[in-house]
Amino acid sequence: MTKPVLLFEHPACGLHDPGPAHPEGTSRLPALLGALAADRELEGRLERRLASPASDEDLLRVHTPEHVASVRAAATRAASTSAAVSLDLDTAASARSWEAALAAAGCAVSAAEPSSPARPPPPSRSRVRLATTRFACPRGTFVELLVTAPWNLLGPDDPRDPRTARGAGTALVAAAARWSAERGCGGAVALQAATLRAAAFYDRLGFRPMRGEDDPLSLVPPGNRGWSDSILRLARRHPGEEERRSPWMLLEPSRARTAVAVREPIPAVG
Repeated sequence: MTKPVLLFEHPACGLHDPGPAHPEGTSRLPALLGALAADRELEGRLERRLASPASDEDLLRVHTPEHVASVRAAATRAASTSAAVSLDLDTAASARSWEAALAAAGCAVSAAEPSSPARPPPPSRSRVRLATTRFACPRGTFVELLVTAPWNLLGPDDPRDPRTARGAGTALVAAAARWSAERGCGGAVALQAATLRAAAFYDRLGFRPMRGEDDPLSLVPPGNRGWSDSILRLARRHPGEEERRSPWMLLEPSRARTAVAVREPIPAVG
């Protein structure tokens, strides 16, 4: 008998509304569900389930308290001003984005929960879940998003997870460095570390703090409303507290060739 394909849903998932010009607009989810409905073979196998919104505990398993608070605060500001609030270069929060985020995260949590008490399968290098969002800039590649599966974010003191595949983040950085060179961007890689812990990881890969004399605006792309206040402060050589907590970092071409070494390369997606 063919196994069903589980589809976890929640009505609040459609409440995120960054604006009609944004690719994450409110028409995207209905379009995806419509495509599923149009696929007769797949539609017949779908088993729809209602997910519960994620709890703060769920979110804090993979996000810092500061990140969770910043997204919640952005949605609150959007509700009070009746206008979308930018979170980064291409992400905006609307008045009900927090409800949508909890619902979407809840769907992910529900989908990840095992349907039986069977032990999770052993790690498979060919099935590591990882992705990156990157931009080609005049003097390098800017990595805006570096994502691996939650079990690849474990620290040295965290309980071991049998699905853990060490080196996933390193593989993504290595792929970004190769992509930078191949696209004629000079081979440099730039990014903003979300936390000081993340900055320490990038430091071990050969990254260094970005400085004003590095011409940051040639390493970081502008968003829909121009460059962020943070990168502008760095470009003007007046970094502040935000830049100390979430430092901008640069992997120079000369170090990218030797510092980013992956003993067992993991295929990068994105």
